Amino acid sequence: MKQLTKTAVTYSALLLIEAHEETTTLDVKMQLRQLGFRADQDDVSDFMMEVQDDLHLGMEDNGQYRTYTMPELDDIASDPVSGTAAKSGSISTVNQISEVYVKRNGDRVFAFDNSDMVTGVHSTDGSQNHWQVRSYENQGNNGNPLYFHTDYSRDEVRQAYAHIKGVPFADTRTVHQP
Repeated sequence: MKQLTKTAVTYSALLLIEAHEETTTLDVKMQLRQLGFRADQDDVSDFMMEVQDDLHLGMEDNGQYRTYTMPELDDIASDPVSGTAAKSGSISTVNQISEVYVKRNGDRVFAFDNSDMVTGVHSTDGSQNHWQVRSYENQGNNGNPLYFHTDYSRDEVRQAYAHIKGVPFADTRTVHQP
């Protein structure tokens, strides 16, 4: 069995929220167990409290269990640690999700600065692959890659990258990495 990590809990929670618009610690624990992690309720609950703080997730406690949802973008308009304004759609966390792109239909595409944040959890098909996207036309800040989960399509990650980095869609390049 795999050792439970905050990264695994974070990714499982985000995938469940994306799929069902909300999740509970029980849902996260069950998914992690299916993926081969040694997950008990107390550890998952402790990690989820950290994840909720880090990502500014919405949380409702009905006395029996907590339900987590994605935050409204208005709720994360500034970084509570530094007090600096965050750009629209971004979540300021350390080594967690760096950007969120909201598609026209309301679905969110999560981008990471670090490939390690993506590879900690298996995708729905059981693989540990991820997308790396960068722009070769604009090497400055725009040349820095972002990493996306393999469950997104190639076009989804290219569109998200283009929007986040402010580069033309045609200038984006993707690599599907193991």
